[in-house]
Amino acid sequence: MRLSLVFLIFLTQVAWSRAETGKPDIVIILADDLGYGDVQCNNPERGRIPTPNIDRLARQGMRFTDGHSSSGVCSPSRYALLTGRYHWRTRLQSGIVGVWGPPLIAQDRLTIAGLAKGQGYRTAAIGKWHLGREWPIEEGKAGLFRNFPKGATATPEHRAAWEGTFSKAIGGGPTTRGFDFYFGTDVPNWPPYCFIENDRTAGIPSELLPESLLRNHQASLQGPALPGWRLENILPALGDRACQFISRCSAEKAPYLLYLPLTTPHTPLAVNKEWKGKSQLGNDCADLVMETDALVGRVVEAIEKGGRASDTLVVFTSDNGFASYVGAKDLERRGHFPSGPLRGYKTEVYEGGHRVPFIIRWPAVVKPGAVSGQLAHQADMIRTVADILQTTLPENAGEDSFSLLPILKGIDKPVRAHSVSCAASGLPSIRDGKWKLILGPDPKAPQGGGFQLYNLEDDIGEARNLADRHPERVAAMRQRLETIITEGRSTPGARQRNDVRVRRYPEAAEGKPVSADAFDPDKPGKLLTYKESGGKPRQMEVYFPQGHDAGKSKVPGVIMFHGGGWSGGSPAQFRVACQYLASRGLVAATANYRMLSAKEAAALPPGETKKRACIIDAKSAIRWFKAHAGELGIDPSRVVTGGGSAGGHIAVLATTNPGLNDPRDPKDTDVSVAGYLLFNPAFSPDDKNDPEVDVLRHLRPGMAPAIVFFGDRDSWKPGWDTAFARWKQAGNSNATLMIAKGQQHGFFNREPWRSVTLREADRFLARLGFLRGEPTLGAPETGEALSIP
Repeated sequence: MRLSLVFLIFLTQVAWSRAETGKPDIVIILADDLGYGDVQCNNPERGRIPTPNIDRLARQGMRFTDGHSSSGVCSPSRYALLTGRYHWRTRLQSGIVGVWGPPLIAQDRLTIAGLAKGQGYRTAAIGKWHLGREWPIEEGKAGLFRNFPKGATATPEHRAAWEGTFSKAIGGGPTTRGFDFYFGTDVPNWPPYCFIENDRTAGIPSELLPESLLRNHQASLQGPALPGWRLENILPALGDRACQFISRCSAEKAPYLLYLPLTTPHTPLAVNKEWKGKSQLGNDCADLVMETDALVGRVVEAIEKGGRASDTLVVFTSDNGFASYVGAKDLERRGHFPSGPLRGYKTEVYEGGHRVPFIIRWPAVVKPGAVSGQLAHQADMIRTVADILQTTLPENAGEDSFSLLPILKGIDKPVRAHSVSCAASGLPSIRDGKWKLILGPDPKAPQGGGFQLYNLEDDIGEARNLADRHPERVAAMRQRLETIITEGRSTPGARQRNDVRVRRYPEAAEGKPVSADAFDPDKPGKLLTYKESGGKPRQMEVYFPQGHDAGKSKVPGVIMFHGGGWSGGSPAQFRVACQYLASRGLVAATANYRMLSAKEAAALPPGETKKRACIIDAKSAIRWFKAHAGELGIDPSRVVTGGGSAGGHIAVLATTNPGLNDPRDPKDTDVSVAGYLLFNPAFSPDDKNDPEVDVLRHLRPGMAPAIVFFGDRDSWKPGWDTAFARWKQAGNSNATLMIAKGQQHGFFNREPWRSVTLREADRFLARLGFLRGEPTLGAPETGEALSIP
């Protein structure tokens, strides 16, 4: 690949010579989703993927067997590595930075690049950023960049908005966080599908990605792309730029720091022809591991050709564990175990989620073939570099970073006594020597039990929970974590402020873990009649918390409406949800309503329609639920409503349309609610023909918070996208949209998605103050997750 003019100018700028500084060059290679056991030298007996170049780095340097990332997912780990600070001190308490998300690293925060730059280094980031940017998307045009239905094509309106954005500088990226130069893809499986150089896209994306590239673990989200964009070209291009940077700096004897966050073996599993099938494991990700290893070899070769290999610090690691959803179980059947002896995979709080490959080669200092069992963390890199450069970090930098330099010099003693690593959900674990405490229950445990305590020295697979045997240790480690949180740092120094209030987890841990199997979709709750209509009783099934005393306690209430196209369906759709929410302490109900055939709808009185009848009944159900708050033991000011598909449409209009009232309803009870739980709500464009059932006509300021779930392949989603924009235009910024990759309408009705969506609904209710702690519903083992677009 030819060097761009900008890159040539950057590389030819005057820099300090190495002779003047005596400072080592620094190369940090961060693989993406590479499991601990994917590296052959970590897993010689149960690893089947050859990684000769990574293994060679280990033979020539030091291999850490107890090295960790900050999280079981991407963005949090990158934050900690670059800043030396735990990610949960920021707004990112769980999950990752979303598509088109804002910067996570504060502009005034010192990064490892800023540290090196201050010591005369040239600094470059080449690869995947995924830490947010200040995307210059014009106000009111965000909808033109996301949520594309299947079969969509780019319109002139799309292209005009994309031209307006991608012809501008993109703020908040790597070149504003300590790096002189950047080249890469922001997130390779997300838009924009193009390279970014410094703060500009390399070309203007003008088409949507071909839908053939949105299948088989290729790209994940539809969005603006350069015409002819090829996913296979990304990794080789990053290798080209990295080698060019190293060669130029070496030729000019300029000390440099290269941060090389690779895009692989994370999706897209776009394997180049040379490597297709090379692993002989029948798995594209396994082939991509080999292609990744080969690129590491290219980079090391460029370092050696530069003549300074002995005084070049090379760090190789991964942001988290292997992604189970790209075929972990099949690989294990074939004899390859991506997590080696560890429990769990990417996203999880178990070791397989965050214990990662961690190799450091520095021939001038590190004894070849060394193996360290000392506890290490990616956050340690910034203080290690500061010690190497013989400089001191400010008090407000590297708050959770300990120097690994003594270990690199051969002193086999701990440099940190403790470390914190989290699940994607935010659930934390804390290490104290050989002990590991997880502040939540084991989803595989048959009984309750709040915390998990493991002796990793004897039980690396985290199979024997010792929390009940060592309550005093559990208490001490909980207190240690609390101190780390409140002090704003885990290193010695002045107390610092966290960016936000850090979420605590003891409340969830003290509850009983449950699985979806614990609830019975065939078992109705207490049947209560809320009205009669059409000559038939209309009923709701009500579920109460265990030991609930309506005369003594007033808890929040939830009332749900099933889907079925306004003419079918059953309250059974939300039985599991209601049973689970009742187990968490709420009174939960799922209500029936008139379900009319075309013939029955035709017989309705003038002015009534099928949809209008449904809304009338839903309003009656909400009023009855609130009017009988004393008997039910609920607080009428803390009632949440929602529904699935047509039920979501009904729930919203029942609380927003001032009309469509049953004259028999109590006049002194309103239909206001404190929140919405909406599962792929069906908002039809045909509703505009009837103002009474058109959601868009009844959105208004001051609406209650909402959480909305959709599959990205749901044909009803465009209707919600329009409503979501109107919801915000009306002055409501309190609706959260969560997307399930590759899922269609009704995905929440089946596992694992039912559990995934219920856990997020639980967290939403906790944010409203209606529940405490983390969900007690066990996380499904599939690795399925929702994203916030």
